[in-house]
Amino acid sequence: MYKSRLQEYTQKSCLRPPVYTIVKEGAGHSPNFRATVLVDGKKYASEGTFQRRKSAEHNAAMIALQSIQNKMNNDGYPINPKDTTLCKSILNEYALKMHLEHPAYYTVQPQGLIPVFASTFFF
Repeated sequence: MYKSRLQEYTQKSCLRPPVYTIVKEGAGHSPNFRATVLVDGKKYASEGTFQRRKSAEHNAAMIALQSIQNKMNNDGYPINPKDTTLCKSILNEYALKMHLEHPAYYTVQPQGLIPVFASTFFF
């Protein structure tokens, strides 16, 4: 679940996909695994070791998502007003985070010589 959410985050943010690195520790018959994930130039490490490689990766992804979310909560979500392509995605993420319904959009084109569109939305 966390790996999928991290993958979705990187895609929506136009970042490179997460890169996982695994370190195997312990005896060959009973190995333990640690994972790190690289996201946007930052490394996030799993807490402790895990008997399964997949569990270590999920834990590292969880740590990354929590750290990214904390940073977004503290710093706010950076929005570039010149680039409006992500605005609907940002509103959808906000609605999901606040446990609201997805926004509904209404666009009208008033009659006139100049083509103008007016859009509104509500949750």
